[in-house]
Amino acid sequence: MEEDLSVCVTYQSHSCFEVKDIDHTLLTDPFFGKENPYAPRYAGKPDIVLVTHEHFDHSGAEQFNAIVVAPPTLTGKFKKMIVMEHGETRLVEGVRVTMIGASHHQSKYPAGYVFELGGGDLPISATPIWTAFNRWKI
Repeated sequence: MEEDLSVCVTYQSHSCFEVKDIDHTLLTDPFFGKENPYAPRYAGKPDIVLVTHEHFDHSGAEQFNAIVVAPPTLTGKFKKMIVMEHGETRLVEGVRVTMIGASHHQSKYPAGYVFELGGGDLPISATPIWTAFNRWKI
């Protein structure tokens, strides 16, 4: 039997994406609720939430019972939290996650991530995605 390597990426709103494979659900930069009237109602249950920087419109992960991976500027904000620094790689719930540097002049420690899901590497960034691609040398 062949392994299912398919990945589904769903845009939620603002900088938030849900990324799923057969075993994992990741959510990036959540921004839901009354502060974002354009966001859809999200009923998903992510295993991992990746937060790229400290701004409120990227770090609304409190509502999820998930492991939150975030930069040092968010230390102590979430109950289940892994703080990472640029260049660091960790295995989180079976997903290899690498934090990369990003450029966002209003943030104290902007980050992006490259994570392995569905047999391939996927990048996300605190800034337009081409910054992550450029740093990642795609």
